[in-house]
Amino acid sequence: MAELDPRQLEQGDGREGRPVLVSVGGKVYDLSTSALWAGGEHMHSHRAGRDLSLALQAAPHGPEVLERFSVVGEVAAPAEAMPTVLPRPTGLVAAILARHPHPVTVHFPIALSIVAAAFLTASLLLDRPVFEAAALLNLAVAVLAAPPAILAGLLSWRFNYGGIWTPIFFRKAVLSCLLLCLSVAALAVRLGGIGWHGATSGPWWWCYVALVLACAPIVMGLGYLGGRITFPR
Repeated sequence: MAELDPRQLEQGDGREGRPVLVSVGGKVYDLSTSALWAGGEHMHSHRAGRDLSLALQAAPHGPEVLERFSVVGEVAAPAEAMPTVLPRPTGLVAAILARHPHPVTVHFPIALSIVAAAFLTASLLLDRPVFEAAALLNLAVAVLAAPPAILAGLLSWRFNYGGIWTPIFFRKAVLSCLLLCLSVAALAVRLGGIGWHGATSGPWWWCYVALVLACAPIVMGLGYLGGRITFPR
């Protein structure tokens, strides 16, 4: 069986007609016939021409999906090769992750941000102050719930997904920070710029409205990315 060095593996990136090669456990697989690896990219998260031993442990499927593809060689790993075993949490971190904190906590800022936008929209359309008050309360709880959800997500990314900085996790991190910033800014404008019983008009008011409504598509994007990670097919 042919032995490929890391440089030769990198050439199997699936671009410009080149084969789609990945290595797992030292074996090099040719995935060129897989529609899920068209162009050398898989689920917008993984690129061909790399060792995916660590990434596969974090995937929702096992190595059995590779059995229908040809093994075209073995890769010679350099001394400084990346680890191929996911880090294992211990102590308090292990106890926290065992209770799946991210799927539990992430629903609060996502749902409450959308509900806040819905109540605010109802207030604008129906001119009912009670709806605006409900929007404000939902927004406040969403702001309080966002940091624990983000921290739980980072723990899950570090230990359940190997801390691999793939594009999909990068997008989730950016959108999460953006959601937190917009939510905090909206709350600050509403309480600081407008006041609890402030007028629902003027530039501060419409700035608040724009910030709250902008949170809705962001949380939808976060939900979509979370679904892509959990259900990649």
